[in-house]
Amino acid sequence: PKGKGKGKGKGKDTKGKGKGKGGGQSWDGGKGGGKSSAPASFQILMSAVKKQGLLGGGHIPIECQVYVKNLPSDTTDADLYKLFAPFGAIAPTGAKAMQNPDGTCKGIGFIDYADQLCADAAITALNNFTLPDGSSIQVSTKANKADGKGGGKGGK
Repeated sequence: PKGKGKGKGKGKDTKGKGKGKGGGQSWDGGKGGGKSSAPASFQILMSAVKKQGLLGGGHIPIECQVYVKNLPSDTTDADLYKLFAPFGAIAPTGAKAMQNPDGTCKGIGFIDYADQLCADAAITALNNFTLPDGSSIQVSTKANKADGKGGGKGGK
């Protein structure tokens, strides 16, 4: 009868005996076939995905790197992600709020975007954003930091 049957799935039922998609990965101990177990930790999973080159080349162009200052002391990496993600795809290197040893934010952070247009949109929208109490944040590309510090490895 119509409407009561099971839908057609992709692939065939191997009843756990065939080789499934989870077989033979370095992070799962090389176990193959059937249902695979979950990786032991997220760090192991992320490391294996990075090693396979699935997250891109790892180099973020400087124009895609956003610098933020005057952040509140309770800012976390997750907070930066929530604030900046609506402007576009954030690279796997993500968002980082720099922390003091006691866990409070130093007031600065970095966001790596996958595309320069996304970084530009975030900078345009949030640079000099002022709250009702008069406090504000400054947002720029990492290369245009106003305090002149830095230069990184192999500086100019």
